[in-house]
Amino acid sequence: IDWLGDHRFNTYVYACKCDPFTKRLWRDPYPPNELEEIARLGRHATARGLRFVFALSPGEDFHHVGEDRTTDTQALVTKLNVLWDVGIRHFALLFDDTLPHVMRRHGHELCGKEQGNTANYIRAALLQRTPEDEEREGMWFTVCPAYYCGSPPTSPS
Repeated sequence: IDWLGDHRFNTYVYACKCDPFTKRLWRDPYPPNELEEIARLGRHATARGLRFVFALSPGEDFHHVGEDRTTDTQALVTKLNVLWDVGIRHFALLFDDTLPHVMRRHGHELCGKEQGNTANYIRAALLQRTPEDEEREGMWFTVCPAYYCGSPPTSPS
């Protein structure tokens, strides 16, 4: 983070593959000491002139359809609300680890549509947390879908 600030970068994305609470345990709350460490990292990045973006990667076991999708979407909102409460204001939702068999079972088009619906729902929930006197455009919410450049088509040609 110090190096990025020293070299005039403007963003640090916390997408730590070794942090189980961003991937495998994404539904679980952070232990208080680890949550404080994330908050401290965010404050440090901000002090260095960086936008600190916290990324969740639920793709390995996120439910794309049915009641389980609703439950999983609410779990994402809950997780991000806790991070909001400790001062994190910028988020990324990474679906690029969605397992291929999940995409095949439900279909690429349906999964893509539901990932978009999930992202829109979460963004709206976060915007409700933004005080009216702040610029709502100041909150960053980035999404990486399961399929992008070079991905299979979502509909017949």
